Amino acid sequence: MSQHAHAPTSSPHRPSTGAENRTRSAARRRDRFHRRVRTLLLTGGALTAAAGVALTAVAGNPTLTQAGLVTPNATQGVTVPEDAAVDFSREPIAPSSQGSTQGGTPATEETKVSTLSSGKPDVAAAPAREPVERDREPEKPAEEPAEPAKPVEKPVEEPLLGPPLTELSVASPYGNRVNPMGGYGQELHTGTDYSGACGTPVLASSAGTVTESGWHPYGGGQRIVIDHGGGLKTTYNHLSSLGIPVGGKVERGQTIGAVGTTGNSTGCHLHFEVVVDDLTVDPSGYL
Repeated sequence: MSQHAHAPTSSPHRPSTGAENRTRSAARRRDRFHRRVRTLLLTGGALTAAAGVALTAVAGNPTLTQAGLVTPNATQGVTVPEDAAVDFSREPIAPSSQGSTQGGTPATEETKVSTLSSGKPDVAAAPAREPVERDREPEKPAEEPAEPAKPVEKPVEEPLLGPPLTELSVASPYGNRVNPMGGYGQELHTGTDYSGACGTPVLASSAGTVTESGWHPYGGGQRIVIDHGGGLKTTYNHLSSLGIPVGGKVERGQTIGAVGTTGNSTGCHLHFEVVVDDLTVDPSGYL
């Protein structure tokens, strides 16, 4: 049997070497990197184009230019593709209690533009703020009409002296008169004569001490004098009886004697005198 030598041939499915694997991995990583770079470049170009359009529109707004917010040269050097389009249409924003406010008022488009144009908030442009419930002053309850004031009743002051008889009927007042006993011309009647039947009780006009109780030598007949203190005295004349001796203490309204017609008298009556500092005065001002 003859033997033939055969040259070695390469197999189509031979395994790859380590160097080839590393070369292919590096190529795949390089391709992925190039794709990412291209994607970033495309995205950046679109953003640059949009920014250019925005700056061009802003630069054309005279209000923002005058306010110094945008300078005319801000868009120089920016290239905008012809097919680039940006939508700048605005929609009104409803006021929100959580949104930004100026002085408690929701910031609207008008107040925003007014603030940008002047640099300061335009108070006149802001709508009037509705009063919040907590800002309102609490309503005062209706006051009930006050009752008409009652007239003040002044206390009735008790006269300084009480009446010497339970019923007073003036027969002859204090003052100048013609003496009924046959005198000539006018003379001073030093007391007031009160009519009364003989025996009618005579009362002390006020509390005091009896300083005279007896016969009066100058026409007074049976007479009692009471000292009330402070220079005030009272006298009771023409009595038919005497009920209190000298030095006796009496109270206001106490019986001290009885009506009579003793002394210089033309009939039953009480001659009553008021003496202040030893001078007789009109009794009507003290009763």
